[in-house]
Amino acid sequence: MYSELLKAFQSNKNCSFYTDDECDKFIYGKIIALNEDEVAIQMYNTDGTCDGVIVKMVSDFFRIEYDSKYNQKMEKLIETDTFEDSVEIDGNAVFDSAIKSAIIKNFIVSIELLHSGNENITGLPLSLENGICTVRQIDDYGCDDGVTSFVFNTATQITINAKYEKLLSSLMNKWYGKMNNLLFEKIWEDTDLSAESFFSIGLAEYDNLGHYKFVLKFGFQNDDNKKYGCSFPITTETGLL
Repeated sequence: MYSELLKAFQSNKNCSFYTDDECDKFIYGKIIALNEDEVAIQMYNTDGTCDGVIVKMVSDFFRIEYDSKYNQKMEKLIETDTFEDSVEIDGNAVFDSAIKSAIIKNFIVSIELLHSGNENITGLPLSLENGICTVRQIDDYGCDDGVTSFVFNTATQITINAKYEKLLSSLMNKWYGKMNNLLFEKIWEDTDLSAESFFSIGLAEYDNLGHYKFVLKFGFQNDDNKKYGCSFPITTETGLL
């Protein structure tokens, strides 16, 4: 199928791509990077909006379709949507450059290992070094679920910033935003403001390198009982930012 995928890539066509022996399911989108072994596709939802990027092995594809009535309908819908997910991929190293782009962009990814047919790892990729990829795992509620490392060449599919991953990113941001707000409120609530000044430190979030980030906050109450405060972020890796 490489020759057919290459034609679609060179023509910049949006196509329906059938993979993994699922005859009734397909990926709709256009190829944005390709070599003889790996392919990356910009996906689109049924309403024509962008749906992230998927990276797969060329050997997984068994059928490609274009210019059908469905494809023509999708082309009209996509005309109204000029945004594409900003995943920068090198055609010479599709899998490697895709995960590195996700690290830089702080995108959540879902990764299939060894053609399992499942998304075995979902989370924020932290690093890819010496053939080992490390991911800060995120659960279905957008919460931290530990760190995992795996041999990167066992990855057979990577989905970047698609609908599910965007949902998790939104949940994660709301969760940590709420945590920060509660932390700030708790500092004021639990502090004896009869004292001239106070300070507090609390866990706020993980930074994009997987380090704990703390927020040091201090404040004071002046003679007219007005409260003042400020905060400084600190990470366990670098100290005061």
